[in-house]
Amino acid sequence: MSQETVARRERRHRRRSTTLLVVTIVAAVVAVACVGAAVVVRADSADVRRQAEPVHRELRDVAANAVDAERRLATLRASSREATSALTALLTAFAAQVDGANQAVDAANQAVDRYNNGQASVGDAFRAVGDTAVVAVKERTAAVDAAVAAAESALKALATAGG
Repeated sequence: MSQETVARRERRHRRRSTTLLVVTIVAAVVAVACVGAAVVVRADSADVRRQAEPVHRELRDVAANAVDAERRLATLRASSREATSALTALLTAFAAQVDGANQAVDAANQAVDRYNNGQASVGDAFRAVGDTAVVAVKERTAAVDAAVAAAESALKALATAGG
């Protein structure tokens, strides 16, 4: 082989070596840049995680409070329904007591009419009517007392459920 051919081969070989060296250096620089970028991104994401942790904690607390609030609301609704029923029963008992008092007055008026018309003596006219009226008023008063106790209990339960 001629010296010129050998010299050409050596130049080509040097050019390939130089190209390979340049490509290797560029690849190493890119790799180092990627590692540097990864470290920066990791540090930034750790900072973001640290900053987000109080928000996550607060969200967990809000979720727990929401569950507790739903439970308390259900308790309040049930207590409210019980209080409404007890108060309705109380009003019904009051109305019955008023009706009973009106019936007693009517019975007394009838007894007075019987006495005035000479159909009975005062004692006879009021005895039968009065005994019946007194029993009815006592029964209705007892119903009102029971309704008042139930309403007080329901209202206390509602106040306790309300916190």
